[in-house]
Amino acid sequence: MRNLRMTKQPAKKTEITEEVPEQTPPKKEEDKSALLQALLSEEDDFYAFTLVGDIEEKSCNEVVSTLISMHHTIEKKMEARLEEQIIEKTAEMQDEAEEEGVQIVIEQEPPPDIKMYISTSGGAADDMFAMYDVMKWVQRSVDISTIGIGKVMSAGVPLLAAGTKGKRYLAENARVMIHNASAGAVGIIPTMEEEINEFKNIQDMYIRLLSENTNMSEKKIRSMLKKKANIYLSAKQAVELGIADHIL
Repeated sequence: MRNLRMTKQPAKKTEITEEVPEQTPPKKEEDKSALLQALLSEEDDFYAFTLVGDIEEKSCNEVVSTLISMHHTIEKKMEARLEEQIIEKTAEMQDEAEEEGVQIVIEQEPPPDIKMYISTSGGAADDMFAMYDVMKWVQRSVDISTIGIGKVMSAGVPLLAAGTKGKRYLAENARVMIHNASAGAVGIIPTMEEEINEFKNIQDMYIRLLSENTNMSEKKIRSMLKKKANIYLSAKQAVELGIADHIL
């Protein structure tokens, strides 16, 4: 930060006038992304939070509680605004409505989006499923815009893809990775067999979520996972597969 100092200059006996050339405003960066401008635009209601780090119980608690709190706040504000609009509109049209039976129509603005910034290497599947379910519940009335930055891997990919269609973004240099679920089991054979079956179930759920929210079929995802242990994707490749919609 620069420190600017203003000093008082001694008065001069003569006045010298000089024409100052008109300064043209600096040109905006031509490659400035309109999508980025929209995300960073000033809004009366700005709802954004981050999921940065491993997906586990602590981060799950933070994400779930934040989503529920923001969703509740938005719904209450929208209800208050609607009541205010009704009162104002009724007052404006009261006489006309009473005399002619005019129906009052209120056009309410859509609720503001919740913006969820994601950068994670993945983590626990159960905690990811909890976040996913709450996201889908909130999306019944409020759109969630997901923005992938840095790395979006493993359990983080279904969360990025779970954002509202058309509002899922990836930073230009973000990396995406999907892979097979991994786990371990110890104990007697019946116990290990039960754990292996549950492990397969989690893998199936992971694939189903990806298929439901992307352009990839379950068959294609299974085929991809058989060929490589870890499938790394650029932002462009992830958009082509329908994991995200736009590159920032």
